[in-house]
Amino acid sequence: PRGLLRESVGGLARADAVILTRATSIDTVAREDIRAAVTRARRGNPPRAWLETEHHPVAVRAWSGTTEPLESLRGRPVLAFCGIGNPAAFRKTLEGTGVEIVGLETYADHHPYSRSDLETIASWAASAGAASIITTLKDLVRIRMERLGDIPLAAIEVAIEPIGPVDDFCRLLGETMLARSTPR
Repeated sequence: PRGLLRESVGGLARADAVILTRATSIDTVAREDIRAAVTRARRGNPPRAWLETEHHPVAVRAWSGTTEPLESLRGRPVLAFCGIGNPAAFRKTLEGTGVEIVGLETYADHHPYSRSDLETIASWAASAGAASIITTLKDLVRIRMERLGDIPLAAIEVAIEPIGPVDDFCRLLGETMLARSTPR
């Protein structure tokens, strides 16, 4: 990922554990690039625990916290937007839900949405005939609204599921929690 708060690859030498997200997302990252990243991360000082995960959309969430099944979007025209590091992954997630994407606007990672941005999105959604405006949970938390203009705003809720064995990771997590709870 990009950004000033991200750890460099050199930081892996201090890591006890590594979690590789979207480990099977060959639709957004080539399989050989994933394997090259794994090889690079395990070189030198391999972590005690390695966990690979995959993301799966599970629901549509409004700012109020109410959720609807993903199927509620199927076939509906939606306008989407996001301010994340990998907008292609967001697009693939949306396409997998069966929505009709009438427009997708991408912003820089951690974009600070202005009133003007939100008015522009609402206007674009209305003119495109969108029934809903969809974003990421990361963006919805920044915006904190139920609607943009007259159109409902919601986010795709994504679950992260482990792939393969989790024993080493769970053991390390348990040891860490025990060490932190023991008085010094």
